[in-house]
Amino acid sequence: MDFSKLKFSPTSLPKIMCNSRATMSDTGIKDLDRIQLKQLQGKILSPKDEKDLKRLLKQRENSEKGGIVLSVGCEKFLTGIYLDERYGSRYKLLSSEVGIGVPQMVRGVKTENQGLALLSSIDGKQYFKYKKTVENDYLVGKLDVIDAETLDKAKSIFDIKSARDSPTFFSKIDEHFTQANIWQMQAYFAITGIEYGEIVHCLVGEPADVIEEQEELLFKKMCPDGIKTTNFEVAWDKAKNNMLYNDIPEADRLIGFSVYRDEDAIKLIYDTITECRNWLNEYHERHGKFISQRHFEQKNNPKYNTTDMGEGNGE
Repeated sequence: MDFSKLKFSPTSLPKIMCNSRATMSDTGIKDLDRIQLKQLQGKILSPKDEKDLKRLLKQRENSEKGGIVLSVGCEKFLTGIYLDERYGSRYKLLSSEVGIGVPQMVRGVKTENQGLALLSSIDGKQYFKYKKTVENDYLVGKLDVIDAETLDKAKSIFDIKSARDSPTFFSKIDEHFTQANIWQMQAYFAITGIEYGEIVHCLVGEPADVIEEQEELLFKKMCPDGIKTTNFEVAWDKAKNNMLYNDIPEADRLIGFSVYRDEDAIKLIYDTITECRNWLNEYHERHGKFISQRHFEQKNNPKYNTTDMGEGNGE
């Protein structure tokens, strides 16, 4: 197997870009000095200090090495990619969603047309969904929304994010975007050559099936005998308007964050993908050795030296 030309999805970048730039911040240096001083003084480290110490020592080692250094989380993610390529994709266990409604990822798909309509309405322009696969030598994925009917005429890319509820949306006042959002947008720039994009957060109504579910639940609560009442109709009318956010002006339900093409970020993405490809090829060799043996080698490993394991009396 050869992974030297494997392409990565823009949505996977947050998993591989973590700690890919081998530098250590001033804050990290100070934290490491503080923890190591505790050790020298013979003080007991807290669980958090022990966890931070391991991470900071790794960061210092990476800084000294320079170049691209993949994080432990990245390597675990790459192991999953390797196993999928070698043995085929595995079924991923589903977890039950806590509370009423639909999972956020599903909600985003169900409400994407509403988000697009809200953006077009506020800007007074027509935008277009673009779901065709786009790719280059490193990346492959699908865009969300562009400002032209065809990609060759597009000047801007829009990544629309539908908030779960009003508190989540208005929290964007303090948390405009995540680093994952930025990596994805830079990946789209790299593939398309486009130089401007927006991460658009919007607050749109609940999907139709959620509204139907809520009507049924409210009816059972307010009309246990199965007879619809005026009180129920008034309460439901108010609840439905709340869930559709009709009481909040459109302009108050959408905010965009501008992102510009960053050649340094794109180069870092390409360099990290190259390192991931190299890691996968090296892992392929180690995996072959692993599955070809019945036991792990224990030669010259003092941890497994039988002379240090007692006489079978539980020592």
